[in-house]
Amino acid sequence: MASADEAVAKAASFIGLDGRMFTSHYGWGDNTPWCALFQSYVKDAIDSSLWESSAAVSGIVAQLDRIQDYDARPGDLVAFNWDG
Repeated sequence: MASADEAVAKAASFIGLDGRMFTSHYGWGDNTPWCALFQSYVKDAIDSSLWESSAAVSGIVAQLDRIQDYDARPGDLVAFNWDG
């Protein structure tokens, strides 16, 4: 399993790139929101077994354990529920 530092470093290596790299990798169009595709891309680059890749944040969140906000550490995925 990849370490948190590896996950953060891999994600940071894509700073400045647009989402086309991630949408095209998974066969989605340029106008596709790519936040979940980015998470899946980084995950696939470091450890593809962590969860099933998804184009939807809800698809990723449904596969992962929820922790309390104060337990979050660098390398953890954070998903916001804007609906409350």
